Amino acid sequence: MRSPDSRYLHAMFAADAAEERGNVAAALRAIASVPDDWRGRRLWRPARIERLLQLEEFGPLLPRWATSRWLLAQAHHHRGRDQRGRLGRAVATARAVRRAPGVHHAHLDEDQILDHDWVCWQTHLYDYGGLDRFLRYGASPELVAAADRVRQWGHAPMRALQLVELEPKLLHWRDPSEERVRTINLGAAVLVDKGEWVLGRVVPIGDDPTPCEAMFESAPLLVPEPVARAVADDPPRWVEILERGCAQVVDDPDRHIRTELFDFSLLSDIPWVLPGLLVEKYGGATALIEHLGLDGLACVAALLVRPGMSVALGRQSLDSQELRATMHLAELLPEPAASILRHAHRSQREEVS
Repeated sequence: MRSPDSRYLHAMFAADAAEERGNVAAALRAIASVPDDWRGRRLWRPARIERLLQLEEFGPLLPRWATSRWLLAQAHHHRGRDQRGRLGRAVATARAVRRAPGVHHAHLDEDQILDHDWVCWQTHLYDYGGLDRFLRYGASPELVAAADRVRQWGHAPMRALQLVELEPKLLHWRDPSEERVRTINLGAAVLVDKGEWVLGRVVPIGDDPTPCEAMFESAPLLVPEPVARAVADDPPRWVEILERGCAQVVDDPDRHIRTELFDFSLLSDIPWVLPGLLVEKYGGATALIEHLGLDGLACVAALLVRPGMSVALGRQSLDSQELRATMHLAELLPEPAASILRHAHRSQREEVS
């Protein structure tokens, strides 16, 4: 009989190995076998469980870039010995940026930084090579092959972009050289106004050869324009520029740079808590869209990709008018929310037709 400590370790290693193979069911079984630690506290990160439940529930409906983002999350939390030095360096870098003037000071403990800090995520996966290393020696070749151009993601440069236009399914940006960039709309603009600047890595998705679509590998970071332009001039020094640029906004709390509020979700770029709060405030998804327009639509999309939505939507009984309105909404939504909504009501659509 295993000791308590070995039981927890066995479950953690089993879950990691299952994810590296792309076996969602086995990973969830390992997690369910030991849900809490020896102190009765939560053993597993909620974001990890949500990712696996999304993959289990929506798997056939998901675009290949969802697998790419799954690999990012695995790489960031990989426990391999060769990864520890990179991750420790990334945590130290994030702490240094957070201590700079002009940064909103929040939790500096390691778990919070690992789970929610944008600088830690970016430096570990890209600047310090964590993603490339994991793709070479951690993830199974079959899982990497099922992803969407993820090997190219590891070499994506840091970019500074200004939001210029929004569409239901696309966001339009430009850099200081006036080059235009389009990304799929996963809600990255909900907390960004037109004319404001972000830092982020734009990565390719879709089939080769180009042209293909593009997306942010994770939600971008809102920054003041001087910081963005400085990064555009010298992308490899973005951490130093970000840290130094924070001093420029130290006397203006409304412009403090928030590096600590990121969820790194699989299927949305909106902070997890926001859509639910807005739906509650406005009294439903329809009212949310009426009040907030495209931002409201992005929030509805974020709610549709949460685990359990297929079952919840499938239980709805819609009359023909409501069904037509629902299908019209699906036409406006980005993927995978659109496919999830259509799939949930497929039986009722067949009855109407």
